[in-house]
Amino acid sequence: MQPVQDSTSAHVKDPKDPTPTPSLSLARQHICAGRVSLAKNLVEMLPRELASIDQPEERVAEYFHYRQFFTIWDSLDRVVECQRLEVSIMNRDTRAAWLSDYKGLIDQAYDAVVKLLTSDWMMPDETGDRRSRELTRVQQIFVPELILRLHVMLYAS
Repeated sequence: MQPVQDSTSAHVKDPKDPTPTPSLSLARQHICAGRVSLAKNLVEMLPRELASIDQPEERVAEYFHYRQFFTIWDSLDRVVECQRLEVSIMNRDTRAAWLSDYKGLIDQAYDAVVKLLTSDWMMPDETGDRRSRELTRVQQIFVPELILRLHVMLYAS
């Protein structure tokens, strides 16, 4: 008779394998379900040392892709927040400072989104396994979302 495994023991990993496979899988599931802030919090709890891990390469790349995505998501939010700070009663110097900040944020967000969309962001492998299907789903949801948010941001500016 085999011992019963609880849900946490299914995620016990080999101590020689420092990649956070269960955490990345959970983050991917949250993103697929549209829960970006939960996925972001989960990825932010992972150690920064993951950047120096060599194996498996696709997991480290996925970790970097999440970091890149959340940075862009935050930069788009900062543009919206900055836009809300505009008031009609600003003196010339205040308006010039606000406009400079606003343009800088727009440029940063635009450059980051274009860089992400022209890279191999979240490219699934050809295995057709669950991870590949989830990465495809992330792309299907968030590539149009990023393009739409970028368009709205540029149109409103």
